[in-house]
This record gives sequence, C-alpha cells and structure tokens, in this order.
Amino acid sequence: MRGVRFGDRVGIMCRTRYEWTLFDFALWSIGAQSVPLYPSSSAEQVLWTLHDAEVRAGVVEHEDHAMTVGSVIDRLPG
Repeated sequence: MRGVRFGDRVGIMCRTRYEWTLFDFALWSIGAQSVPLYPSSSAEQVLWTLHDAEVRAGVVEHEDHAMTVGSVIDRLPG
C-alpha cells in the first residue's frame, strides 16, 4: 500500500478471507498495524473505531463497505 509507513494504523473492512490475511501480513512486514472493522458495523461504530485507533488509511472489500466508511470520513480529525 503506497504511503503506509512504520507505525501507521490501517483499517481493514472485509469478511474473513485469504486476502485479509495476506494484507494483514503485508502491513506487519513493514511495521504497520491492522485495525479490523467488522463488515456488519454501523457507521457510528466505524467512526468510533477509526477515531480511537487513529487510523491513517483503510481498505474495504466492496462498495457497501466503502459507503459506510465514506459516510463518516469527514467527521474524523485527520
């Protein structure tokens, strides 16, 4: 993932699948931390998690997840 650095936290909203594991391992290999977001989470739960964990980037599995994250992104401080 371009721009992710050591110590960054990256949100992952995806069902449990092989690609999630690969992405998590890739983050680990550069010293970044994954922040799991349940696909069933409400927008408010996603907002709280992203804010509390100080997430810098994110990956979503499909358009529904992108809509959930996109609906709260403007309310995050960074």
